[in-house]
Amino acid sequence: MLDGAAIRLDADGGAAADGAALDVTLALSDLSRLAPTLAGSTNAGLRIEGPLTAPRVSGRVTTENVRLEGRVLSPFTADLDVTPTAAGAVSGTVRLAGALDGAPIDVDAEIARGEDGALSLKILRGALASATLSGALQAAADGALAGNLDVNVRDLGPLAALGGVNGASGTLTATVSLGAEGGVPVANVNVTSPNLSAAGAAVGTLALTAKIREPMTAPALDARLTLARASTSGVAARDVTLTTTGPLTALGFTLKGVVNEIALDGRGEVALAETTRLRLDALSARRGRAVATLPRPATVTVDGGRTTVDLAVDAAGGSLTVAGTVAERLDLRVATRNVGFQILDLVAPDAGVAGTLTATATVSGTPAKPEVTYDASASGITLAAARDLPALALAVNGRFDAPAPA
Repeated sequence: MLDGAAIRLDADGGAAADGAALDVTLALSDLSRLAPTLAGSTNAGLRIEGPLTAPRVSGRVTTENVRLEGRVLSPFTADLDVTPTAAGAVSGTVRLAGALDGAPIDVDAEIARGEDGALSLKILRGALASATLSGALQAAADGALAGNLDVNVRDLGPLAALGGVNGASGTLTATVSLGAEGGVPVANVNVTSPNLSAAGAAVGTLALTAKIREPMTAPALDARLTLARASTSGVAARDVTLTTTGPLTALGFTLKGVVNEIALDGRGEVALAETTRLRLDALSARRGRAVATLPRPATVTVDGGRTTVDLAVDAAGGSLTVAGTVAERLDLRVATRNVGFQILDLVAPDAGVAGTLTATATVSGTPAKPEVTYDASASGITLAAARDLPALALAVNGRFDAPAPA
């Protein structure tokens, strides 16, 4: 027996040639002595019995008022019962019950290891807060995974609250199946939700289907996401469809939908690697008489703390270009040529402004203190609200230096 200020360890029984019968108990009355972020107490009991070559092992861990960095795990009980065979196979059960920050935990599972080393897990019942999980997974001796998992979130609120997000709501169902196609590991994912809302964002009628090849080593996606409607922070979207195809290092995508009544249609490729690169091969934005398109592919490259932009847009009978870098120093050049003011219809369809704009601007300095030199001229400016006034022409140029940050 070991008896200290915050720990007590007892062992009773022994082992002989014909088998073992041993009970071990451990009590920790103050977990903060193990780590300052911990609090509470725990008790553990372990029983080993049967032949020495394949003893049965069972145990239980219970906690009381356990806190980890503000999270409360109490009450909580974990039970394990494992029976091996002399040939190396193992079968057993795992049972978890309790509460995390008041949200119920309830898990009942079966575990096994075959004589060939293959592992299996069958979740008979799994629940955390308002979410349930069921299914079975197998891992072959060579590491190949197979199985199915089903997730059902009947109310997002209690589950999101565990992550610190309050006021969430909605329902969600998901299925994950693991296997192989042509010898290549594959995961198929399906997610559906009629409605979700959290942190000021809302989604209606969400559907995601995805096939992920080699998910554990070199993921390649073939996915489709549709949203009937979505909104957040003054942005409202509807009839959105996003597709992706390829590995993360060259992930092709298409996007169609309506955002704030602007019809978008685009395609491109994103590379998620040490250097992140976005390439837009095509993009159109339309609303009323306002149309903007890409005459050539546009690129944005992020390499460490350096972002490089190369963008050209044909808009309202004219053109817009943005090129340069954003890093510790700014080096950006912006130019418009004969862009019609009807492009404002994209964001303000009732503006009723006509005319054209030609301008150049260079941005230098630092992100905290940019320096802008500009030269702009506009002609043929008319307002629908003041049709009787003659057309105006304006010309401005100058320099703007942002004040140094306080």
